[in-house]
Amino acid sequence: MQSEERVSSSGAEQHLPNDIAQHKSDSPHQPSGITFPARMFGSSKRSFQASWYADYSWLEYSIERDSVYCFPCRFFGIAADQSLTRVGFSDWKHARGKSGTLTGHDTSCSKHHLAVLSWKEYQSTVANNSSVAVQLDRCRLQMIEENRLYVKIIFAAILFCCQQGIALRGHREVIDSDDYSVNVGNFRALMVLFSRSIDIVKQRMFNGPKNATWLAKDIQNSVISLLAESVSSMIREESRVARYYTIIADETKDVSKTEQLALVLRYVLDGKTHERFISFTKCEELDAEAIFTYIMTGLRDTGVDISNCISQCYDGASVMSGHLSGVRKRVTDLNPAAIYIHCHAHQLNLVLVDTCKKVDHAASFFSLLECVYVFLSSSVPHSLFMAKQKELHFTREIQLKKLSDARWSCRHSSIKAVLTTIQALLLTLEELSEDNNTRSIEARGLLHQVSSFQFLLSLILFERIFSISNNLSTLLQSQKISYAAAASCIKGTMLTIANLRSDDEWSQIWAQAVSMAEKCSITVTPLRQRRSNRLPKQLDSFVVDSSVGTRPVNTTDEYKTQVYYATIDAIVEEMDERFSELNLSLLKSLEPLIPNSSSFLDLTVLKPVLNHYNISEAAIVAEVSTVKIFLDERDPDSSSLHDAYQQLSKVPECFPTVIQCYQIAMTIGVSSATAERSFSSLRKVKTYLRSTMTQDRLSNLALLYIERSLSSKLWDKLDELVIKFAETHKNSRIVLL
Repeated sequence: MQSEERVSSSGAEQHLPNDIAQHKSDSPHQPSGITFPARMFGSSKRSFQASWYADYSWLEYSIERDSVYCFPCRFFGIAADQSLTRVGFSDWKHARGKSGTLTGHDTSCSKHHLAVLSWKEYQSTVANNSSVAVQLDRCRLQMIEENRLYVKIIFAAILFCCQQGIALRGHREVIDSDDYSVNVGNFRALMVLFSRSIDIVKQRMFNGPKNATWLAKDIQNSVISLLAESVSSMIREESRVARYYTIIADETKDVSKTEQLALVLRYVLDGKTHERFISFTKCEELDAEAIFTYIMTGLRDTGVDISNCISQCYDGASVMSGHLSGVRKRVTDLNPAAIYIHCHAHQLNLVLVDTCKKVDHAASFFSLLECVYVFLSSSVPHSLFMAKQKELHFTREIQLKKLSDARWSCRHSSIKAVLTTIQALLLTLEELSEDNNTRSIEARGLLHQVSSFQFLLSLILFERIFSISNNLSTLLQSQKISYAAAASCIKGTMLTIANLRSDDEWSQIWAQAVSMAEKCSITVTPLRQRRSNRLPKQLDSFVVDSSVGTRPVNTTDEYKTQVYYATIDAIVEEMDERFSELNLSLLKSLEPLIPNSSSFLDLTVLKPVLNHYNISEAAIVAEVSTVKIFLDERDPDSSSLHDAYQQLSKVPECFPTVIQCYQIAMTIGVSSATAERSFSSLRKVKTYLRSTMTQDRLSNLALLYIERSLSSKLWDKLDELVIKFAETHKNSRIVLL
């Protein structure tokens, strides 16, 4: 390093050696503990002595030149002796003694004394930290610290808004400390709130340059992008450690009618199953090739390898599930191990859809439920319905529920609400039917249908069926459920519903329906009232009115066969058909991984999984017997795949191949419910007031909102994020580095 402060005004820095002090803030270079070179002076050899440092503290020695220099004269002297400032002194014979050069320089040179005095004053100034340079440096460091604090608060305000799913920007983003009538948005309002208690925020926002507040939308987007990238990095690292993953994807329209593709990854880490939201992608096209490209782009941006994908889970739309050119086929072309799983939650809902197509009374029943909901949702009928509930002393107001085409649980909730409020519902329709307006016509029509015994029986029947299947619906939407557990629950549900087809079960449902009919003053009528045909007069003499001995139609049997049995048979048949893939050899071979299975760790049954995922059979043979003993000792009551995996994952080095099988089994997807749940977040983040936000901002906001468990970890990393942010904004008006 060459500095203007190195030498006196005489200049000629190029003559100075490089192994002596380079700056006035350095100390004199005084090497010791070495052998100094000797030279002949007359008949004797002489050399520099390290002991001279004690007599001349200002002395410094250059090994490069074998010469000495005067440190204070070099940096603080004026017109000093060049032999000790530029050229270097090396006449060791005349260095010491009364007439020696070093002695004379130390005792008799006034310029040297002034230089030494200036040096001591400089040292004192530096020691007291009162120099202009140091003060400026200290001020700069303080400014950087304050700037970082201010930016950290900006990060905190933005992260808070993102995690709460609330809008950052307002109607007019001009902050006026005297005008509170303008909505400046949640972000700026938070910053104003901080300014009331944090002086640095107040100073930057209201007293600093208006173009250096860092509250603009571009800064917001940069911060949001950095926060989202940090969460993506966590997901990237988790998926890297987990290795295997499942692709889950689904598509929906947002409030601006833009098609959005939600991408989710499912993987197992530390014994727990995670389904992580990755991104929303704007779909310009909705064909299989385009959607496949969107998915692959999302995977590439996340940094995961398609070769580690073991399954893909979508709905049953042909563009996704097509085995010839759908997304499913395109993924398996890249990775044959990525099996396709039709979302089980969708399939369960399709059971009801197809049942309604097969059983007429089921379709009529749900259509009537929807009509009742729509009619009682208007103002006057709804108010009257609530009033009737109060008259009947309901402990709380019960609202009718809208039926959903995609959610089984919504239909169950709707049936329960009508079943609970049936008396209030009938009273409401009766009163409305007596009015003289157009509403009364619709009320009379609904009253006629709702007050039928067939409707009451259908209410009780479907409530019974849905109370059984709703647990399965909820279970299939869980992130933690494994495919093996789902298969077991589906089979159990099918068996339970099939067992309803018995005389005992029918007797209970019939008795409940008759009891409710009596409470509501509803007559038990035959399923269909046949109208008697009028005969021509010329045929009167040919008609016999007396009985011919045939058995009269039994109303109970008629309802049992045509309503009860028909409904159960249709549902069981549809469930058996929809979930027939459970019998596929690959998925069925997961059963040996369940501890309470009769084929637990039977390699013959497990072989399809081993072959499909290229797992060494020889390696797993060596582990199987030990695994059984280990699980019996650790958790003899273990009955689920998840329990066994958690025990084995505690000793990963002992059973690597078996653990690999368990991890694959738990990673295989069951439903696309997590992708669908992101649609609710999409509606919260992108509202009709925020419908013009950019796609990148939308996806980043959704990631921070949906994955709050990960974004919450950023609160402890705000200082690091500010530094990272500063590295990409070095030319900004706010100095951070």
